Amino acid sequence: DSEVYLKMQDLLSQFSKSEPAFFKAASELLSRGARVFLGNSLPIREWDLAAQFSDDSEATFAGNRGVNGIDGVVSTFLGWCSPDKENVLILGDLSALYDLAGLWPASQGWVPAFKIIVINNGGGKIFRPMFKDPIFENPHRLEFSKWAELFGIDYRVVQSPTELRSAWLSVGPVISEVQPEEAATQEFYTAYENLIASV
Repeated sequence: DSEVYLKMQDLLSQFSKSEPAFFKAASELLSRGARVFLGNSLPIREWDLAAQFSDDSEATFAGNRGVNGIDGVVSTFLGWCSPDKENVLILGDLSALYDLAGLWPASQGWVPAFKIIVINNGGGKIFRPMFKDPIFENPHRLEFSKWAELFGIDYRVVQSPTELRSAWLSVGPVISEVQPEEAATQEFYTAYENLIASV
């Protein structure tokens, strides 16, 4: 429905620092033929919700379910990278934390250039609607600058789609830590649910 689509664009623009808005921004930055590896839980769902790219983009998409969904994502992505393509990994903070050592091959120069986008929303927010107790979200206050430093990889803090575009231009491997606004994300989803309910 074109009307719903246009209203959705308005929401993404209105809540430009919400998680879905960052996925829209990332999808618009992909080069032709890019290889995109999507993390489980929220990342793949928010990509499906907000990503926008043309049918002739020739992008390739992959993921790794793993045993519990978030283990080994970084390692699998690095093994999947192609030397002649743009390689992008978008994953959640808990998935990154579960596979911190996975970056080791990159520090040895064994991996083609890549972009890693960590959506750091302070835990597993996919569980918020399911459980009242925040402990199920595995909340944390960690950030990922030291992770990048340990393996000698360029690191950027990203708090707006504009900053994501700037980080995207980095030459060589780069880790962009996206820090979405929690309030904006919640407001977006409230408005989105009202939109869908009105259809």
